Amino acid sequence: MSAEERNALEEELINLKMLLDFYVDFGHEIRSMTAREMEVHLDAVLDRINHINLVLGYEN
Repeated sequence: MSAEERNALEEELINLKMLLDFYVDFGHEIRSMTAREMEVHLDAVLDRINHINLVLGYEN
């Protein structure tokens, strides 16, 4: 495995652990959202990701 592949897997592992922690900490709030509220929330998250990628010069 190359160093680049290893780094990508380590980063994915960190991100998955953070995602799991998020669901554990905020699962109740997430489940109480309506489908429309969840859609609006996810759209806002995606918009922010796209904005940060643009500012940093990353490709989407």
